[in-house]
Amino acid sequence: MGLTYSDAVTLFSSAIVNEEKIPFEIQSDPFYAKENQAVLRKSINQLESGAGKYHDLIDKDK
Repeated sequence: MGLTYSDAVTLFSSAIVNEEKIPFEIQSDPFYAKENQAVLRKSINQLESGAGKYHDLIDKDK
């Protein structure tokens, strides 16, 4: 965008003062959602018990 670090900080600071809040939404990463973590744990348990199937992209020799 052609802004220096100083210009970017100045614009960000001005936006905070003008809007009286951080000028963007802060969201959590959906990867860490409880539902997703439960699915991942189930899949890992299946692989470790021999009931699952490795994806072609996974190097199962490591």
